[in-house]
Formats: sequence, C-alpha cells, structure tokens
Amino acid sequence: MYESGKVLQHDADFDDAIIHRLPIKIVQSETGEVLDNRAYIGEHTEDAVVLLSDGNAYLKSTNDFVVI
Repeated sequence: MYESGKVLQHDADFDDAIIHRLPIKIVQSETGEVLDNRAYIGEHTEDAVVLLSDGNAYLKSTNDFVVI
C-alpha cells in the first residue's frame, strides 16, 4: 500500500493513514526537524492533522507527514 518514506499529500492519503493506522513521522518542512518520530493520525482537516494519541495538531502547510 504505502511504502516507508511516502509523504502524505492528498486527502485520500491522510484518510488511508487513519483507516489503516499507518505510523507516520512528522517533519518540519523548512528545517527538516523531526517533531514526532512515531505517531498515528486521529483526524485531519483541510489545514491540519490531529494526532490520535494526544490530540496535538500540526499544520499541513508547514510540516511533512511521512509513512515509517
């Protein structure tokens, strides 16, 4: 389905990550700083991704969400 290293970009990608409980890492786009090494998406909107574990939200416009 999704290979390790795949960057989630489209709504369908984020939906699939939720449905299949794909582990992701969150990387700040500009700096490459890893903000979370392993997380699961609880929900997403047009602008943000909300983590299942703690409810923290990350903006899609400033972060990359990468399948691990």
